[in-house]
Amino acid sequence: MQIDFHDLLVATSVLVGFQVTLFIWRIDREVEKKPEQHSWLPPSDWLGGLSMLCFVVGGLLLPIVGAVDFQTAKNLFGLGALLTIGHLFGLVGHYELFTIKARSHAWFPRQERVVLSLFAILTILYCWRAWKFNAGSPGM
Repeated sequence: MQIDFHDLLVATSVLVGFQVTLFIWRIDREVEKKPEQHSWLPPSDWLGGLSMLCFVVGGLLLPIVGAVDFQTAKNLFGLGALLTIGHLFGLVGHYELFTIKARSHAWFPRQERVVLSLFAILTILYCWRAWKFNAGSPGM
């Protein structure tokens, strides 16, 4: 299947739209907290911000100005997609929904640490695979 830059733009636009919506929801949630409660962005939300940077900078801006080739843009899109999935599962871990128990309301609970650790390993493996094996291959 032939993938062109237009396909990458459409997919990136949809995913970034979902991420921006989720990020706005998270910000609204933190802003609405009572004054005596602490508000914060958990590490999973920072991962979501990193994935948006991969999409927007790596998948859109750098290819448009000719700073990276199409294969690198596709690799960065894949990295952004992996980080997006990590962000979503990380939020599930942040709210401690993988087990049935009372929430700890910690800034970085154990479930979120486990999920983000697994996705850190997956991200390293993805980057190694994407850039090592695709370094000399032509774009699809």
